[in-house]
Amino acid sequence: MKNSTLQSLNTDSDFSNLIDSRFKQPINLLRFPSEYEARRPTQSFLEGIEKSEASNIRERELIRDNIYMKHGFDIYDFPFVVLYENQRGEEKLKPFKLEGEAKDFCREASYQGTFLLLIYIMNHAIESKLYGGK
Repeated sequence: MKNSTLQSLNTDSDFSNLIDSRFKQPINLLRFPSEYEARRPTQSFLEGIEKSEASNIRERELIRDNIYMKHGFDIYDFPFVVLYENQRGEEKLKPFKLEGEAKDFCREASYQGTFLLLIYIMNHAIESKLYGGK
């Protein structure tokens, strides 16, 4: 990812494509740690709610699995994530427990010329805020 990737997010479709390409990939690992699995919604729970809500929860679980496998943290513990590119050109995803901390990180890094995307994964609809380099 180059900073131009974040700069080019102009539409909801652009954002959806970015989320799909980074966080909605099939997971080949069949087993996660038991404490991780214990937080997963049960099939009986999913069958007992509206289909659209169940679909939304399944989508979040896929995102959760992708982030856990690729970045090593659980979005249930860190619901605010910042996607950015570091000085070496490596794509990074930084987790935060609190929205204020995530926003402060984004503001500070954007003053140094970095483009960042604050992603609210746990909202009903995934939302984001783009911070641009100065």
